[in-house]
Amino acid sequence: MAKFDDIFADAARPVLLDNMGRTITYRPHNGDAVAITAVVEPEAAAERQDEQGRDRRRRRVVIISTAASGGIASPSNKDTLDIGTEEWSVETIENHSGSLARLLVVRIGSVERSRPQYRGQA
Repeated sequence: MAKFDDIFADAARPVLLDNMGRTITYRPHNGDAVAITAVVEPEAAAERQDEQGRDRRRRRVVIISTAASGGIASPSNKDTLDIGTEEWSVETIENHSGSLARLLVVRIGSVERSRPQYRGQA
């Protein structure tokens, strides 16, 4: 298996990122932001309701390189990344093996805000 990982890291990973990747900004919680190439999968959204109102939890998978050059060697669930103009938080590191890491990222936004007498007299 180690030989496969070496071959994949040398040959397949760069091709995968070149053909399917896009530039994002990765912001480690304890370091400076860095522009990297990542495979960004489509997002899925779910709404939930609580006493504060409704919010929308948007999730997506981002695959990054863990190479010393052009990647993030040690991703953390405290990190954030910018995809386009939106900031996403790393929720889970689903797989960190070989030369790639699969991150589940999340963005939570309000759908409805409450305020006194928003719906009329109580």
